[in-house]
Amino acid sequence: RTAFGLLGVALLLAGCAGTPVGPSQTASPLTRGAAVPSGTSEARTAATERMAKVALLLPLSAGGQTAAIAKGMKQAAELALFDAGTSSVQLLVKDDLGTPEGASAAAEEAIKDGAELILGPLFAASVKAVAPVAARANVPILAFSNDPQVAGRGIYLMSFLASQDVARIVAYSLAQGRRNFVALLPDDAYGRSLGETFRQAVAAGGGSIRGVENYPQ
Repeated sequence: RTAFGLLGVALLLAGCAGTPVGPSQTASPLTRGAAVPSGTSEARTAATERMAKVALLLPLSAGGQTAAIAKGMKQAAELALFDAGTSSVQLLVKDDLGTPEGASAAAEEAIKDGAELILGPLFAASVKAVAPVAARANVPILAFSNDPQVAGRGIYLMSFLASQDVARIVAYSLAQGRRNFVALLPDDAYGRSLGETFRQAVAAGGGSIRGVENYPQ
């Protein structure tokens, strides 16, 4: 799903990349919207002159399985650009170290490099750290976190929301005649959010909760 999402973003940006820039920006007369006959060398130059820069923030140097996931997502982004067949989108890959501090620094660097859109980070805490950095530069964020609480103005989620999964699983189980439920949840903010969704879904379907157990991260 992430690969297809990144491909869609790449295609959208490729389509926008040829649009004229505002008069306050440094640009040639061609990119300011001067009429140029299609098919001429000047038209081809104008179409490719505008390069859209997209930052990809991932925990590439984090430990364990996280680094493997980040590597896979980086490869998916590169494959998406390859499949899009566009040369008007530049991907700026930044290692956010898997920490809020690293994500904030990576976002600052990406914006300094000219990023107009940020893909990532992966973790909710990192998204919160990047949010004010991106807001100051008016750069939108497409984050990979599945915590809906980090979404907001200029921050969008491109991920599976666990709360939706829980609701659908409970609804399906109830439809199959399962009435009694237990939940095993991580002992953190994410687990508490899931627990509330779980309780609401079971209650709405007339089921019974037999227990909720939390385990340490």
